[in-house]
Amino acid sequence: MNKPINILDKDYLQWVSELCKRYHQSQVKAAVKVNTEMLKFYWSLGRDIVALKAEARWGSKFLANLSRDLKEQNPGATCFSPKNLLYMKNFYCMYLPYFSIGQQIADQLENNSTLLQNEGRNSNNEIGQQLADQLESDIFATPWGHHILLIDKFLNEPQKALFYVHQTVANGWSRNMLHNYKMEASRS
Repeated sequence: MNKPINILDKDYLQWVSELCKRYHQSQVKAAVKVNTEMLKFYWSLGRDIVALKAEARWGSKFLANLSRDLKEQNPGATCFSPKNLLYMKNFYCMYLPYFSIGQQIADQLENNSTLLQNEGRNSNNEIGQQLADQLESDIFATPWGHHILLIDKFLNEPQKALFYVHQTVANGWSRNMLHNYKMEASRS
C-alpha cells in the first residue's frame, strides 16, 4: 500500500510531507466539527425529552419505543439505543444548570456594567460572557465517550464533571486518560 515516493527532490519531499500534515490536521478538524454537531444534537434531543415530559407522557417504555422508531427511520444510525437516549437526557440535565448559571453571570455582569459604563468600564460583561462561552465550548468540544464516563460517575456532581470536561479540553486527554484521572481522584 505504501508505494515509495517517485520524486526524490528535497523540496518535493518536504512539500509532500507538509501536504500530508495539513491533510491530517483537516481530518482532525472535521472530526471535531462533526463531534460538536452531534453533541448539539444529543443536547437538543435530551432537552426535548425533558421539555415534553416524554417519559411521564408516553409511559415507562418510552425510551425503548423512541429507540425503535428512530432506528427504523435512520437505519444507518448507531446512536439511538435506549441507553444512549437516556445518556442524552442526562447530558442535558447534568450541564443545564451551568449553561443557565453562565448566562446568569453574564447577564448580571452586564447589568452591573451599565452602572460602570458611566465610569468608562465595561470589562465585567465581557468576562461574564467569556465564562458562559467557555463552559459551552468545553462541553461541546469534549467527545461523547468522555461525557458517558462523566455522566456515569458524576451525574449528581456536575461541578466535578465540568472540572474534568475542562481538563480534557485543556490537556487533550483521551478517554483512557480521563478514566485514569477520574478513578485516581475518586480514591483520594
